[in-house]
Amino acid sequence: MRKSLYTVNGPTAPVYDLATVQDVNLMLGITGNTADDAIMAQRITFTSKLIADFCNRDFAALEVTENFRVHAGQPVEALYLRHFPVQQLFSITVCGAPAEPELFELDYDSGLLWMKCWRWRGEIVVDYLGGYNLPDDAPPLLTQACVETIRFSRFAGNRDPTIRSTTHEGTTVSFNDYRFGTATGAGATALPPNVNDMLDGYKAKWV
Repeated sequence: MRKSLYTVNGPTAPVYDLATVQDVNLMLGITGNTADDAIMAQRITFTSKLIADFCNRDFAALEVTENFRVHAGQPVEALYLRHFPVQQLFSITVCGAPAEPELFELDYDSGLLWMKCWRWRGEIVVDYLGGYNLPDDAPPLLTQACVETIRFSRFAGNRDPTIRSTTHEGTTVSFNDYRFGTATGAGATALPPNVNDMLDGYKAKWV
């Protein structure tokens, strides 16, 4: 997939959280208080950024400028905007000139930018607002991934991670410790396997 130069223009303090403290406390059956909620808020932010790193993209709502360089001898029909879903398209220029709206089509959900009557070539610069208004508009699966990662980190902290199974009265229980998972990629060793599966549809398309 064709890569691009990518510049974030704002906001200065984006929200990265994929869940609220109330979401996590409710789903984990935690009765919060002021001190514990403050710690949970930090954990949510850290976990959300970990998930974003694993997917090699940002989920926060950001205004960005994306610059593609397409050689004249290798024109392409479609480009992928990396900060999808696109909320608002501000402008597209081709070699410095505004692109006529009737010549292209944008799939806002996937970020697919399609040239209908020709092919993209030269320098294409796209200014747009993309991502999710977090945490309220986070997809449920991303919220669940955040919660499950926090759940596993809390569980793992209560036992010796070197113990892989235990037997009592003829019954053996095996522990699937996420820190021994086989997934690869940024942040993979910190995510439980079921979360890796949840994130398959949210990984970057341009890698």
